[in-house]
Amino acid sequence: NSKNIYGKIYSTRCFAEINISKLGLTIGKVALQFQNLDENKSNKIFNYLISLPKVPWVVYCSGRWDCIFGLFVKDAYDTQEILNNLSEKYGSYILSKEVLIEPEYYVISRGWPVRNTNRILARVGGRVDHIIDDIDKQIIKRLAENCRTSILDMAISLNQSSNTIINHIKNLEKKGVIQNYFISLNLNKINMEFCKAFVYLQNPVKEEYQHLIN
Repeated sequence: NSKNIYGKIYSTRCFAEINISKLGLTIGKVALQFQNLDENKSNKIFNYLISLPKVPWVVYCSGRWDCIFGLFVKDAYDTQEILNNLSEKYGSYILSKEVLIEPEYYVISRGWPVRNTNRILARVGGRVDHIIDDIDKQIIKRLAENCRTSILDMAISLNQSSNTIINHIKNLEKKGVIQNYFISLNLNKINMEFCKAFVYLQNPVKEEYQHLIN
């Protein structure tokens, strides 16, 4: 039931999917292949990456890449600064890397546990813009961490009225800053694993790209 799900038996958190391009940021990913790495150094690199404010997530994985982490950056200079600092600290342990800039990505329905006729649940990306104010920033921060935070709690912590908070949230949804609300499932509890595939296209035309997306 919903109590068990929200009680973190089957879920790890509830969050709002934010289109960060509306916050003036660009989305990126960096994939790393390591060499001569022991557990101690592996933990140091992981802890270093998660300490960076412009790195929203880090995963260690198996396959072609050993580590993949996300980037929320303003421009190419931000990206280069992060990569330069990483190379200075741990370059001898990095055999290869790949940097991906994502103009946009889609969050689609997995088709389980219920069927959803609208497969596209969120579209993140597009032209970088900046259309929020300080109150918006604080609301986004709270909803991205826990979208079940009550309106009253946000109103008290931000010293605003409940109506002001409601109006800001509605406006963020209308502008496409808040795309949707999700539950992050604890896959171990439902005997599933998370996998990601990288598909590389050689000189695709727009129609071929859209065909693959569809």
